[in-house]
Amino acid sequence: MNSPADIGMLFIILICYGASSWMQTKFCQRHLGCTEIKKGLFFVVYITGSAAAWAASEIIYIPFIVYALLGHAAFTVLVLLLFHAETEKKILGAAILTGIKVIAGNFADSFLSVFVMLFLNLWKKGGAVHIGLWGSRMIGSMSLAAVAVLIYFLSDRLDGMFRDKANRWYILLALPLTFIILVIDVVNFGASNGVMVVSDANGPDYWNLYYNQLFSHIAICILTALSMCSAGFYVFGMDKIYREQQKKEQYRSQIAFYKMLEEQYGQMENLRHDMKNHIIGLQGLLEHREWEKMKNYLNRMLEAGNMENGEEVTGNKAVDALLYRKRKQAERKNILWKCDMHIPPICRLDEFDLCVILGNILDNAVEACERLEDGRQRVITLHGGIVKKCFLLEAKNSTAMKKLDETGHSQKDKPGEHGIGLGNIRETVRKYDGAVHMELENHMFIISVLLPC
Repeated sequence: MNSPADIGMLFIILICYGASSWMQTKFCQRHLGCTEIKKGLFFVVYITGSAAAWAASEIIYIPFIVYALLGHAAFTVLVLLLFHAETEKKILGAAILTGIKVIAGNFADSFLSVFVMLFLNLWKKGGAVHIGLWGSRMIGSMSLAAVAVLIYFLSDRLDGMFRDKANRWYILLALPLTFIILVIDVVNFGASNGVMVVSDANGPDYWNLYYNQLFSHIAICILTALSMCSAGFYVFGMDKIYREQQKKEQYRSQIAFYKMLEEQYGQMENLRHDMKNHIIGLQGLLEHREWEKMKNYLNRMLEAGNMENGEEVTGNKAVDALLYRKRKQAERKNILWKCDMHIPPICRLDEFDLCVILGNILDNAVEACERLEDGRQRVITLHGGIVKKCFLLEAKNSTAMKKLDETGHSQKDKPGEHGIGLGNIRETVRKYDGAVHMELENHMFIISVLLPC
């Protein structure tokens, strides 16, 4: 490889392969999370490892299927070691990238091969057509470039795929993709061993290499195109199903929220309706100086109207009603409740959205406290107020979690609802261009929500 053409071809191959590898690195960093150091390490190890594997295959004969499977396994292990997301999410990320490389790469390679063969056949007016080493490498480089472009294009559209899902959901997506990849690898293994689609099984063109290669590439084109469609429909269809389930859960939350308000205000109306009778009863107790009975009577009135001492007064009636209900729930479960929240009139946030955020946060907090071992202190602390024209909400609760990866692993009776609470919070916050931050500190789970007013 000393000629200028060979050197130029090597340069093109390196550029295209580097672009494809860099897009995969950026994809993993975006969806799976890692430090800048690990991102660079992933890129270097992937490039050098791939080059070493290719060099080894040139020296030692390695069956294509073994080479392909070992490459997929090594890539998955590299993703598992260097990125920060949950294991299941990293497996899905590796499966998606491997699927793009195998399926889209093979489609581009076969499509370009068909195009080049037809062009050369027309150019030579039906003469013998052969794609040489130089042409094969050029087609391979263009296929790598196509993979890089597709990864870049899909990266934004796959954001929702890696957010707020249950771990088993990631595995359900990864398994069919892995099966499709294996099918394409088996087809490539057959092609590498001379198994072709014969253009004319019983005619004179049975041994015509041009037609056989052409039809084989067309067959691979069709197979990979169908595989891409199947994978795309499955992945994006599953995401749509999950989002519909999330909307259904939000609708159920909305119904429960309005039922709670209706019950709350109904109790107040009943109290006001009976106020005249209550006053007469209290007056009688007062005249007979029955102080203890009078005290008990007043306490029952306060309880009936949900107006006990210590009731949260945030400035928003709907939020007050929600916090009262959650506080009573926490008290029944022996959870220490601390709340300091103020929502001024200038904070024009929809009360339903506030209740979706607060309700899901507090449901998760109560659930986390319930899972604590006996003897551990159970605490829920809630703070909220205006900070620089934004509403800042911070909630803390005792937890048995060891790492933040466990936030989506609720123990609800309905496994399909796992992770939906956190998804509802983020979806609602996103409507206001807000931000959500979570951390663990001294056995306390802390979630902060910032909403521009």
